Amino acid sequence: MKRIAIRSAALALLVLLALFFYFTGKGHSLLLDNKTVTLGGVEYAALNMLEVKVDRGEDREIFKRDRIKEDVVGQGHKITVTYLDKGMEKVIEEKFRIRTGQDMYLISLPALIGGSDQWLEPFDVEP
Repeated sequence: MKRIAIRSAALALLVLLALFFYFTGKGHSLLLDNKTVTLGGVEYAALNMLEVKVDRGEDREIFKRDRIKEDVVGQGHKITVTYLDKGMEKVIEEKFRIRTGQDMYLISLPALIGGSDQWLEPFDVEP
């Protein structure tokens, strides 16, 4: 009986460990988009140039009408956007979580800077 209890506990530990690694190690792709977008009847204009940093990655420059892809691992992330506004440098930082069922997300940088809550949305690639 003792042997069965030990094996059951070891099996449960392995299942929990596998679930932990699945959720923390799952990769996602983020599409960082600097295009003019209309959300909820409000138009958010693209900015001329932005510097974007996702998690602890390197700063990447994104120009008007550009879209770049950033690969990330895990569910919790932090995006930092730096841009010039009327001659002054502004920095916006936002923390967000990603669901595991989706592989790719679209981040609308103009909507993020404009204060919209719809700046992060799942992105489906249609065949």
